[in-house]
Amino acid sequence: MVINEIKETNGFLGYEIINSRKYFLNAETNEIQSADSINLPGVSHFSGCFEYDSKYSRFFIWQCGEGIGSSIPLKVYDLNTKTQKEIVTFQDFGLNKEYIGLIAVRYNNGYFLVIPKSKEYLSKIIVIDLNSKEIKKKFS
Repeated sequence: MVINEIKETNGFLGYEIINSRKYFLNAETNEIQSADSINLPGVSHFSGCFEYDSKYSRFFIWQCGEGIGSSIPLKVYDLNTKTQKEIVTFQDFGLNKEYIGLIAVRYNNGYFLVIPKSKEYLSKIIVIDLNSKEIKKKFS
């Protein structure tokens, strides 16, 4: 959640942001935590593709945008240890990084589904189960 303090102006937008505060909300415990000091690698000002897991204080980050959709690598950033690691890579599909956009990342109800977009690379589907502290990666 982001709370912006604004000042009215005569400019194009009619206002200017003069201060901004960011918070995480843990819906399970109904507690908030300041996020002002957090700078996530690969996510600029909380924009882009990410999913926050409040239960285990971690962010899942992946690339998205015009021309690539949402794509691997899928990374996890642990807010407690301030460490990041890739959990699904191009190498999992036998590809190198120049194939960006061919492997789609989808999040739904505690699971990531990672699926090739092309029949040529449809060698496997990866499911990431986020319902425990340990990230479980299942291949099919």
